[in-house]
Amino acid sequence: MVQPKSQKLRLFITHLGLLIFIAAITEVPVASLLLRDVDSYTLAVGMQQYLNPQNYLWGDFAAAAVLSAIPITLVFLLAQRWLVNGLTAGGVKG
Repeated sequence: MVQPKSQKLRLFITHLGLLIFIAAITEVPVASLLLRDVDSYTLAVGMQQYLNPQNYLWGDFAAAAVLSAIPITLVFLLAQRWLVNGLTAGGVKG
């Protein structure tokens, strides 16, 4: 089945947006270098604070990990159809 170029472009942009969203949430190295104020930490960088060498707060870290997985999971579940279509739209037949 041949799709119009506008539909393929829409799938590509949706797929790219989802990947950028997931990368922005989970970007730890850049955020930990650039953000110095504790109030501006991203969720992933803030979770690192639970694992400092003096005191490992594994329970708090596990709870934060579960809570941080909720937005990514919801976005994936809501956009799963477009994500899969975007991944397979550029596939070669045969």
